[in-house]
Amino acid sequence: MRVYKKRPGITAFFFFLLVLGIPSIQAAESLEFISEHLPETAADNRYATLPLATASVDQGHFLFQSGYSMTESSRLRLSGSQLSLGYHFPFRRNLGLEFVGFSDAMRFSGGNVTLPLEVLFSDDIPLSLPAQAAFGRLQGSMHHWGVGVFVDRDMHLPVLGDGHAAFGIIGEVFRLKDYRAAYRIISGENAGVTGIADYSATYRFITPMMQFARGRNYGDWKITPKATVALPLPRVGVKGRLTGPGFDISGDTADNGEGKHYGDFSLTLSFLAVYRPWHLSFDLGGLVTQALLEPVIHKGIEQNWILSVRWEG
Repeated sequence: MRVYKKRPGITAFFFFLLVLGIPSIQAAESLEFISEHLPETAADNRYATLPLATASVDQGHFLFQSGYSMTESSRLRLSGSQLSLGYHFPFRRNLGLEFVGFSDAMRFSGGNVTLPLEVLFSDDIPLSLPAQAAFGRLQGSMHHWGVGVFVDRDMHLPVLGDGHAAFGIIGEVFRLKDYRAAYRIISGENAGVTGIADYSATYRFITPMMQFARGRNYGDWKITPKATVALPLPRVGVKGRLTGPGFDISGDTADNGEGKHYGDFSLTLSFLAVYRPWHLSFDLGGLVTQALLEPVIHKGIEQNWILSVRWEG
């Protein structure tokens, strides 16, 4: 029987990257807070499943990925399809160049929940906030798309050993359209007031990314653990709009001195199970690690699932 040695260095490396991501955790769980973390978690799911090459090959080939992402917090949900395409070709020995593009279409849903109504994007709201409020149906859509270019190569890293690393940058946009919910304040001096909380906006980022993958063959199967880090730039504030009796006020948390919250450092850990005769990969690690890590990194997230399959050929 063949015995495989444990490699504690890889575990330590993944733990170190996780610690770097923890500063994005915040304390409150208002609607505004959740409205930010739903799209951010969906973006992390995209980084985890971007179809980057995990080994050098001697000829050009396409990579196609399709999947489904679902994130939920307080019965508010963002779910929908993922679709991406990459083309990888060798540039020099053990050195490749890859172009990728993706387009994810998702919808917000859920409602009939009680959450704090808190507004950080403006100080001009004529209400006594935060206050408990009942929120009706959450609606709207998120379209997340982008293109990128990566340089990748087989390389040896201290502790981690031999593997395949990719370094690159993507330009990405996510558009939150009709992203709103009706509210009715149920506590405090403004009890009974109704209106609309709206977080529709378009955010654009230039995102440096790095991925390290290490594969092992087991007969017809190849198991490839991988770690991906991304840093969307620049950090920006949360845009919002609140309407009520006699007022309609919009703002941005950055302009209001309440911080830039979009653009968190992203860490995703995963492993691909590749059926080599068909060139077909199942992202089993993403299914597990995204479900476990995102509720830690983004407080308030209760469920997060991705199902992803990709083909190379």
